[in-house]
Amino acid sequence: MSELNSFALAQGACVLRGIFLRGGVDLGFWYRRRDSLISPAMVKAYRLEHDACVPMIAVSPELRKYLSAHPHRGFYSEDFDPFPKTLKQYHKLPNGKTQWFINYLRLCLEAVEPVIVGDDRKRYQAMDEEGRDRMRTEAWRKTCRDWARHHGQAVSKAYEATDDRGVRAKYAWLANYHNAEIKRFFGREAKTLLVNLEPPPAVE
Repeated sequence: MSELNSFALAQGACVLRGIFLRGGVDLGFWYRRRDSLISPAMVKAYRLEHDACVPMIAVSPELRKYLSAHPHRGFYSEDFDPFPKTLKQYHKLPNGKTQWFINYLRLCLEAVEPVIVGDDRKRYQAMDEEGRDRMRTEAWRKTCRDWARHHGQAVSKAYEATDDRGVRAKYAWLANYHNAEIKRFFGREAKTLLVNLEPPPAVE
């Protein structure tokens, strides 16, 4: 799972920089000799990437099943089990297919780390433990909101930068994914963080 989490954080960082990734991940044996690598899993991952057709890192059903049934899941309580929030299924992609993929947006939001600096740092140091807890929580929530806002802006900017309807459909999918996860994560606070895309101009 740590590898998938690393992929998620890398994908989120790339989106904030205007780089939209697509990939596939599978589980299986491989053989390497010098510069040659042979692996059925690599072939399947390549096909997954092609079928994904939108900015996502798709995961094969076999890998999902392996992780779902992994005995180490028993070490976690139901509230802290990382599996349910790591993978997400989406039906009816622009090419009509259904894919499981790494839920990078959720993982990135949970991984943000707030920084308390300047005058806020001085106030933090002067507080009692209860006050520090409140300030840390608010700093974390602000950092989450900032990250989500930057992610939404990156998607909107990419959508507006192209007139190609096929490309815009991919960014529209990403905007819908953004909105769904933002609503789930922020609840009532989500409204100002949602992406509202302008429809493409009509063809005359």
